[in-house]
Amino acid sequence: MQISFNDMLLDLLTDSAPGMPDLQDRLYDAFASGNTDELKTNLHALYAGIPYNHYTNNPICRYEGFYASVFYACIASLGLRIIPEDVTNRGRIDFTVFINDLIYIFEFKVTDEEPLKQIKEKRYYEKYMDSGKKVIIVGINFNENERNISRMEWEEMD
Repeated sequence: MQISFNDMLLDLLTDSAPGMPDLQDRLYDAFASGNTDELKTNLHALYAGIPYNHYTNNPICRYEGFYASVFYACIASLGLRIIPEDVTNRGRIDFTVFINDLIYIFEFKVTDEEPLKQIKEKRYYEKYMDSGKKVIIVGINFNENERNISRMEWEEMD
């Protein structure tokens, strides 16, 4: 039921229902294979699909929570195990995604701050280092004028 609701919400947010199954398939495959280049391409397409009139006279694109909510709806619709606002002993991970033998740790910013640097400084990844899975940390910056990803960096943790 949650997946159906998230599918519907994603369709409403992006106004691109006909292409969404393909995008969802590509995102799922990118997550499952650890192909972060493909993940970046498809996440960029996700945000590009949100109609401009959703922003008209609306400052929502200035807020990290907007981008995180779109991300949440999309990733939840894939049926993956996720933890938004994943609490650690040093702070909160914006978003954690689990698939197969991979764990993704995401940090989002709508500023010039360096989200990857924050993940490293706060050592968010330590929570999952004994999981036996590959941990990939991902920092995403959003540009409020472009209303999309301006920078996405990632790194595998040892």
